Amino acid sequence: MPAPILFAAAVALVTLFAALPGNAMAQATSTKLPSHSHKVAYGDGWHCDRGYRIDHGACVAIPVPKHAYLDPSGTSWECKRGYRATGDFCVEVIVPEHAFLDSSAYHGWKCDIGYREDGEKCVAIVIPKNAYPVYDEYGRGWNCKLGFKEDNGTCTEVVVPANAYPTYKAYGSGWKCKRGFEAKGNACAAVKVPEHAYLTANGHDWKCERGFKEDGGMCVKLDLPVHAHIDFSGNGWDCDMGYLQRGRQCILPESSS
Repeated sequence: MPAPILFAAAVALVTLFAALPGNAMAQATSTKLPSHSHKVAYGDGWHCDRGYRIDHGACVAIPVPKHAYLDPSGTSWECKRGYRATGDFCVEVIVPEHAFLDSSAYHGWKCDIGYREDGEKCVAIVIPKNAYPVYDEYGRGWNCKLGFKEDNGTCTEVVVPANAYPTYKAYGSGWKCKRGFEAKGNACAAVKVPEHAYLTANGHDWKCERGFKEDGGMCVKLDLPVHAHIDFSGNGWDCDMGYLQRGRQCILPESSS
């Protein structure tokens, strides 16, 4: 067959194919979205609308029980305040006397301050004299007032000795010595700072000044050997660079033998 005739036949076939409705190429590129869905921002995928979830290629409505609402994600539900989930339902939370709603609690409620859970009710905590109730699910449920400390289930008055001040803590003696004093039993004794020493940062102990070391409760001057210097601590010494320590001497390496 001559070339012009072949070319004309090919053009006719292409024209006929393009004119056919619903041709295979168009079907391959078309994407039909299921009901209650929307295309994703990129690509050819899709997501179900809020309140629906995918099920066998379709978007079906999420069943929201009575007294519930869709959660922020829109793919599940949560019970309204005052209700808690039990299976596929939301049942009302029965709050006992002396309690309040709390969705984080197992029963959906917690006892008021001064009460403790006992089964399905809240019973009063026995609070000793000079104490006050605190919210504490597992502890004793009370603290002693300022100026008192816990002692075997009671609150006893803190006796602050001379040269001390109250700490108002639930533990310990209830007092602390002032700066320059140290605890000796139930009293505060003055810290005896020897010559060439100073009070430490905590105020209840002392340390020798730089160039001195502690010896029998006193501060004695460091006896530096030749070619030595006071170390970083200030209360000892090291050999100068290039020297080695041998006993209480600093010698050159070549003289070490």
